[in-house]
Amino acid sequence: MVTIARHEVDLDETEGTIYFDVIGAGEDLYGNPVEVDAFTLSYSMEDLKRVNWTNFDGHKLLNLGAIVKASPAGKKLIADYCAGNEDESDMFCTSADQLQ
Repeated sequence: MVTIARHEVDLDETEGTIYFDVIGAGEDLYGNPVEVDAFTLSYSMEDLKRVNWTNFDGHKLLNLGAIVKASPAGKKLIADYCAGNEDESDMFCTSADQLQ
């Protein structure tokens, strides 16, 4: 995500908001492994243009995004991520706690 976000800023052609659809591992109705739509994050181009990309990683990028929607599988994926990375992505994990 960091590479794509930085690319969009470098192009300087995108205005407004960009969205990332995050895909995760899940199961189908029969218990077979499948890729599922986990969650969608939105990012303001105004925020992304302010980033110093030299020392910026994916954990920090999550803090700038807004969770637009999350499937049940996505909520589990986020909870699992936050269980081990809450310090690095504290704002993201706090907003994820508010998901219904």
